[in-house]
Amino acid sequence: MTFTKGLNFVLDNKLTVKELEVYTQLHLENQSAGDLAEKLGKPKTTVHNLISRLRIKNLVQMKSKDSDGNMIYGPVNEDEDVEVTTEE
Repeated sequence: MTFTKGLNFVLDNKLTVKELEVYTQLHLENQSAGDLAEKLGKPKTTVHNLISRLRIKNLVQMKSKDSDGNMIYGPVNEDEDVEVTTEE
C-alpha cells in the first residue's frame, strides 16, 4: 500500500488517530481488547470503545474467542494481500 492509498483509506473511513493506531495493531495481529490495551498502554475500556467504533465502520470483526472467553478481533479484509511500498 502506498502512502497515498493509505492516506485515502484514512480519509475515506474518517479515522481518528486513536482509531488508526488500534486498526494498524489489529491488522498486524489478531488480538483481544485486553492484550491490545497492554501493548498500547491505554485503558481497556478506551481500547474496547475504539474497537466498537471500528466495528461500526465495518473495518474490524470478531474472529474467535480464546480459552478465557475473551473476544479476538481482526480486520475485515484480512485475506487481501497488502503490499507496503515507499515512494521516493
